[in-house]
Amino acid sequence: MDTRPTLRAVIILSQSNPSVKYEVFERLNTGGVGLNPQEIRNSALQSPFNDMLHQLAASDQFRRLVGIADISKSPMYDKMGDVEFVLRYFTYRDHDRRMPRGSYRKAMDGYMKAGITMTPEELDEHREDFQATLGVVDACFGEFAFRRWKADSQDWGNQRLGALYDAEMFACRQVRNIVDIDEDRSTILERLKDLFAVDEFERSVRAGTNNPRRLLTRVQMVRDVLADMLER
Repeated sequence: MDTRPTLRAVIILSQSNPSVKYEVFERLNTGGVGLNPQEIRNSALQSPFNDMLHQLAASDQFRRLVGIADISKSPMYDKMGDVEFVLRYFTYRDHDRRMPRGSYRKAMDGYMKAGITMTPEELDEHREDFQATLGVVDACFGEFAFRRWKADSQDWGNQRLGALYDAEMFACRQVRNIVDIDEDRSTILERLKDLFAVDEFERSVRAGTNNPRRLLTRVQMVRDVLADMLER
C-alpha cells in the first residue's frame, strides 16, 4: 500500500466535476500550498486509474529500474515522480499515431482526467501493457535503464532521466519476445553507449526534451539499437 499522504484537507469541495476540483486545487497551489503537478492530480483526480498508477509505481521491478532503493530516502518517491513516470508512459505511448498538443503537463492533466472514466477492461489493458513493456526494458537494459552513459568517466550516471525513460520505454513497447534478450544485453548496452556520442541523440535527451520532434528522434534512435529484436 502506498504510504504517501493524500492531501484531503480541502474538504470544502462539493463539486462532482473532476475538472472543477482540479482547477480549485491548482489555484490554491498558486496561493502558496506548494504542491507539484502530480500531487495536485493525485489529490483532485482520485479514481481507480490513479490507484493503478500507484500500484504500478510500487512494483519491485519498477522501483529498481528508476533507482528507488529506500522510499524514505527517495526524492522521486517523496514528490510522486515515480507515479508521474507511469502516467507519462500512458500519456505518450501512442505518440506514433498522435502527439498530444500543448505542454507535457497539460497532456498528462488531460490523460489523468480521462482516466477517471476508464472501464475495468481498459484499466487491465493499461496495466498489462505497462508491465510487459517494463519487463522488456529490464531484459534489455537492466540496472542501466534510463541512465546516461558518461564517456569522460566511462561510467553510467546515477540519475534516471525522463527523456531516456521515454526513449527506452516506447522503443521497448514494440518488443515482446524477450527469450534471448539477456544474451544480447551486452551488445545492446554497447550500442546505447555509442548513441551518446551522436550529437542529435545527445541534444534530444539533454535540451528541449519536451519537444515532440526530439521525443520522436530519441525513440527512433533507441529503436534502431533494438533493431535485431524488433525483427524477431
